[in-house]
Amino acid sequence: RRPPARPFPPWRVWEALLAVGLFSASQPLASLGSSALLSATLAPELTRAQAEHELFKIVLPLVIVISHGVGWFAVYWLLVRRHGLGLLAGLRLQRLRRFRVGRVFVAGMSLQIVGVVLGAFFPPPDELASPMLRFIAYGRWAVALLFLMAVVMAPFLEEALFRGLLLPALRRRLGFVPAALLVTLLFAALHAVQTGGYLPALVAIAVTGYLLAWLREASGSLWPAVIFHMGFNFTALL
Repeated sequence: RRPPARPFPPWRVWEALLAVGLFSASQPLASLGSSALLSATLAPELTRAQAEHELFKIVLPLVIVISHGVGWFAVYWLLVRRHGLGLLAGLRLQRLRRFRVGRVFVAGMSLQIVGVVLGAFFPPPDELASPMLRFIAYGRWAVALLFLMAVVMAPFLEEALFRGLLLPALRRRLGFVPAALLVTLLFAALHAVQTGGYLPALVAIAVTGYLLAWLREASGSLWPAVIFHMGFNFTALL
């Protein structure tokens, strides 16, 4: 059914793009800065392989924490400082009514399972090494930390930026389909660093991005998109 008409947010597209850009730029900058800083403090007697091993163990969580801090600061600046809104009201994170949490979570899991099946028929190239798989090899503490980052932190922030800020801003001037496609294109481009040129992963992320936009539009709330995203990432981690 056609989603009901809703009031558009007060912020503009350039403001939402600025928030997304700050978050996106903070990841490589934090990676370069923390790597350079930690490299200078590592013991000189370590071999290159040992140094890279120790460096990666520290840098990945540090980059996630820094980039998420920058992302949430951008969201706070746009909603609270610039437009005088509350975070929950501005992001439409109020009470969830129309969607059942369990069903939406399972739907996200199901889509990831489809991606896994596609990956079995079209396996990724050997040179495509996922940073997450490398990080899991550090042990149980790494799995627990990765669960927190991938299943809890990332869905909340990415949905706040893309479907909470950017999609409603584009809807001020565009219909749902072109607005959702533009947001999905940017969302997939941000994740292309992780997937490289591996087409099945890019297709799965693009389909997921469009469905997340549809959930946000149809429900008027950001919660269904967050929960769907959590289910998708949870199955990927499994």
